Amino acid sequence: MKAFDLDEASPYQASWQPVPSEEEIAQAEEPADVSNLISTIQNLDPSLLHPDPQIGSQMLDNAMAAINLMDSNRDVRPTQGQALLKTLQILIQ
Repeated sequence: MKAFDLDEASPYQASWQPVPSEEEIAQAEEPADVSNLISTIQNLDPSLLHPDPQIGSQMLDNAMAAINLMDSNRDVRPTQGQALLKTLQILIQ
């Protein structure tokens, strides 16, 4: 039995799923511009994240640190990831 090679064309491509063009693939692989997200987070009121202003400010800092770390392909600490998820939840609501 041959192992499935992710780099070779799959005979199991779903008929309803169009094959992406090279341009679409290149666009998907471009780095994201995080400047708008960071500025939006900076403008959030820390009290939305936590009633204690000091902890709320720390959470904003952790959220921005998480974005910067992920943008540079580095690992994020759990507290940073949790702060980012909470911040994104607030922004989406």
